[in-house]
Order: sequence, then structure tokens, then C-alpha cells
Amino acid sequence: MIAYHSPAGATLRTFAPSRPALAALWFAALADDEADWATWAKAHLAPLHAHEAVVVALNLLQAAHDGDLVRTRQLRTVLASFPENTGSCRITLAARAIAASVE
Repeated sequence: MIAYHSPAGATLRTFAPSRPALAALWFAALADDEADWATWAKAHLAPLHAHEAVVVALNLLQAAHDGDLVRTRQLRTVLASFPENTGSCRITLAARAIAASVE
């Protein structure tokens, strides 16, 4: 992953990535434990797309990553309210798997 504070990272932040690109970046940042990228992608994606399953899934993954079990459970309930056919992307599949493992 490109270092957040590198020249390439600065260049990437000046672009206006698409919603799928922001979602993929946030997901990769969580997987790679890149807090700066996760925060940046969330700030650019969540306000405009908070009602979408992929953003709920990413918020769930973020909460699980942060160890926030209460928020993870809350988001599990919200994610479960979306139809299963919204779970075909790897982000929502990963979130549903994490959600299933939370008691």
C-alpha cells in the first residue's frame, strides 16, 4: 500500500476516487492496519453513502478492527437488514463473516 505521508500518497489524496475505489481503499487500509488511509477513505465515503450496504459493512469492519464490540453488534443488526443479494461483494461478505462470529 502507498504510504499515506509519501508524495504518491499526497497525489492520491488530491484525486476524487470513485465510491468503489474509496470502499476498496478503506477495506485494504483495514486489512493492512493503515489507520491514516482508513480514516481518510471513511471521511470521503461515509457522509455521501452512509445508507449503502458496503458502507455499513465497512463501518462494521472498522468497529471490529478497533475492538468496539458494542458498535460491531449494532452494525451487525443494521447489516442484517439489507437483502442478502447486497452481500455479493467481498467487503460485505467479509463483514457478514465477522458479524456471524460476534456473540
